Amino acid sequence: MMGDALDGVYDMDEASLFVFVDDDTTSCIIVTNCNNDKARSMVSRALAHVSSPPIQYYNADEYAAAFIAANKRRPFDMLFVGPYDDVASDIADIGTIYEIARHDNSICVLPVNANGDVDQEVWEFRSQILH
Repeated sequence: MMGDALDGVYDMDEASLFVFVDDDTTSCIIVTNCNNDKARSMVSRALAHVSSPPIQYYNADEYAAAFIAANKRRPFDMLFVGPYDDVASDIADIGTIYEIARHDNSICVLPVNANGDVDQEVWEFRSQILH
């Protein structure tokens, strides 16, 4: 299903999947030409975006929408693909999966490589109030 929609649009070998997770749902976005540095920057921009709710109100769909709003630069550089259950069997060509979820007063990102192994530390983004 997903592969058919993407054939000829861009090289899936360089794509990453961002999976926003909350207690009720998942919301997935494929990003082309994405490495760990770019992924970290994209998550940071999404968290700082005007459309992102405060971390205590984290919602997978809202943060996925803010992620796209903060990071989309050109046609087909990212694609919203829906809930993880709908795409899980179709991710063979994805390089890295970034699972993004709220934990207490922070957003945690778990990078998982194509083999399903965690290949680095969890990234943690905390909310800070500056006076």
